[in-house]
Amino acid sequence: MLMSPELKAALSLLGRQTNAERAMVRARHNLVQVSVFFSSNTGRRTVKDVRMTWTEILGSVGGSLGLFTGFSLLSLCELLYFGGKVFCALAVRRRGPKKNVTKTV
Repeated sequence: MLMSPELKAALSLLGRQTNAERAMVRARHNLVQVSVFFSSNTGRRTVKDVRMTWTEILGSVGGSLGLFTGFSLLSLCELLYFGGKVFCALAVRRRGPKKNVTKTV
């Protein structure tokens, strides 16, 4: 194995140095400098926008409801429909029964 004179001197000093000094000697002989060159100095920048459109919000909320609760837009329509029927039935019942009015001529 071929060794440079600096490396031989460094290895001979390792027996007389502290751990930190040994680490520095090893680091000096094991580090490599890498230079990176680019053909141009221009690049591409990507900008993310956090604003959402109405359809994106509706899709996000609907997807979350469908995923976590099994809820869908059709379920909402059915809920409103049957809620309206119950409301109308209660309103009619509260008014009381219709009085039979007969006309005599």
